[in-house]
Amino acid sequence: MAKIGVICKVETDKDVNSNETFKEMVKNLCMHITAANPQFLNANEIDEDFKAKEAEIYAAQLKEQGKPEAMIPNIVKGKLAKLASDVCLYEQAFVMDPDTTVGKLVEATAKTVGASIKVTKFVKFNLGEGIQKKEDDFAAEVARLSSGQN
Repeated sequence: MAKIGVICKVETDKDVNSNETFKEMVKNLCMHITAANPQFLNANEIDEDFKAKEAEIYAAQLKEQGKPEAMIPNIVKGKLAKLASDVCLYEQAFVMDPDTTVGKLVEATAKTVGASIKVTKFVKFNLGEGIQKKEDDFAAEVARLSSGQN
């Protein structure tokens, strides 16, 4: 069974580590990262290779849907503009309150606790993912060893 872990680096200009509102926000951010799987902090971090790959995928999907060739570049441009809200933490709709973004949540928490708050990095770990348990045939192993084969 796979387990998920998230580390979220949050910087502040004041010591708010003991503030319950701050601690709750960081906990909720980690749960959001687990659920929403952002790949970047904000739109400025999306690299050109990622955008190019997504554009190719969008164009292929639109062709498959039978969209006119002349319209495809404009539709792709619109989809790329929306991409940040899907893959960037700050632009994503917050999973516990879809009417607000993660960026707005961080801003509101900063106001509440009276400190500047900035998420500077996050890492999501999928423990056990890709690890396949080796299935041993114990009877075959015993037979192989007792016959003198290694």
